Amino acid sequence: MKYKAQQFLKICAPFALMIFFWIIANRYSGVNPALLPTPLEVGNALKEFAISGNLLWDILWSLRRAALGLIFGGLLGLFIGTITGRINAFNWLFSPLFNGFRALPPVAIVPLVIVWAGLGESGKVFVTTWAAFFPVWLNTHSGVSSVDKGIIWAARSLGARGSRLLFGVTLPAALSQILVGFRLAISTTLICVIVAEMTGAYVGLGFRLQISYLVFRVDRMLACLVVLAIIGICADRLFSLVTTWLFPWIKLRHEPR
Repeated sequence: MKYKAQQFLKICAPFALMIFFWIIANRYSGVNPALLPTPLEVGNALKEFAISGNLLWDILWSLRRAALGLIFGGLLGLFIGTITGRINAFNWLFSPLFNGFRALPPVAIVPLVIVWAGLGESGKVFVTTWAAFFPVWLNTHSGVSSVDKGIIWAARSLGARGSRLLFGVTLPAALSQILVGFRLAISTTLICVIVAEMTGAYVGLGFRLQISYLVFRVDRMLACLVVLAIIGICADRLFSLVTTWLFPWIKLRHEPR
């Protein structure tokens, strides 16, 4: 019971502190209240969204686009990262190219995607796929290429070859870094889906954020950001719980304490 209370306090204390400083800043900073609404006003704006039915619909559309991008980009990154990590020729040919593209901010390709694909769903899924691909590819490549050679040689001496060596030895040994890549991809995908929706969509949290900006409703803008933060926290926590359940022997290296 004491442990649960400590965990609850650990989660709630930072948010309570943030709200406290938010209230202080609203009252004593001298900032125009229209530019910095109170937490209560943001809560009322969030309530308006929920009652209107737009909130749930926007969340579902944003999550759908992010999930598709995470699936497509994650699987592609896993596949190509395994190839470049295992085969030196592919690493020599493609890794410099991918590292060059990785330096491009995913949000920078949004205007070009709109020109090529228009405002349809395919463009948004492409942006989220792009955002998810590189963290997964880089971590998979790094994990696969850094597997201890002694483990590989020992497995080969016992008769492991081909797919058996890959799925039975190499990928399990690199699994920790692969999971870190997917965890990073979740956050980058959520960021990019919002940017894609802000620049061309008719539904979604990014669209709602852009509309709130155009009518100068800062309380609604902050309400959208609160929802995004909650989604990000829940997605990260769910991923951590699922991976812990599926792979209890692995502890993610950047797991915060």
